[in-house]
Amino acid sequence: AGRGLTIRFGAEMTWNRSWEGDFRDHLRRHRYDYVIGSVHDWPGSPYRRTDVGSWIAGRPLDEIVAPYYNEVMAGVRAGVFDTVGHLDVVKRYLHPYVTAADLATRPDLVEPVLRTIVDAGVALELNTSGLIYPGAETYPSAATVARFRELGGSRVVAGSDAHRKDSLAQHFELAREILLDAGFDALSFRRGGERVRVPIPAAS
Repeated sequence: AGRGLTIRFGAEMTWNRSWEGDFRDHLRRHRYDYVIGSVHDWPGSPYRRTDVGSWIAGRPLDEIVAPYYNEVMAGVRAGVFDTVGHLDVVKRYLHPYVTAADLATRPDLVEPVLRTIVDAGVALELNTSGLIYPGAETYPSAATVARFRELGGSRVVAGSDAHRKDSLAQHFELAREILLDAGFDALSFRRGGERVRVPIPAAS
């Protein structure tokens, strides 16, 4: 691309500390305007479907969620994300051994993650795909979005994790309500070096 040309496209990339070199190398070779960094289940993680039940047995909740939350915080501190994707997707991996209701009883566990995101100035994605999985709540929950705002979070986006066209923007009416109720009035993106705010319309 020539000098001054702005390429308007982005990507969701899977973060893991063991892949940091590859992650950074990929970003050097591709001029994304916007990067969502997401932690998914990873090779050797305790959350693999075949291992999670036995790994959880006898462990307290803080130890159960620590590998996921620590990975998210490492990615945020690495300074390679514009947005943290589907925070709390770990509850999908933990079901039915640990439920969304169980996690809701310990909001203190996600607090260090939210503070890390706020301190880094990274955006938080409100992802509606969790509504179709056990637990039936967004990633993260409405309560977590509200707490992010209370802690000084100022940048949010909304996503549906659509893998099919009929899922695009699914449940965005609820996402709008959650964001407005938390005190957000705009979504925050980046195009090249420019921050772009898109106002969240009030309910009609």
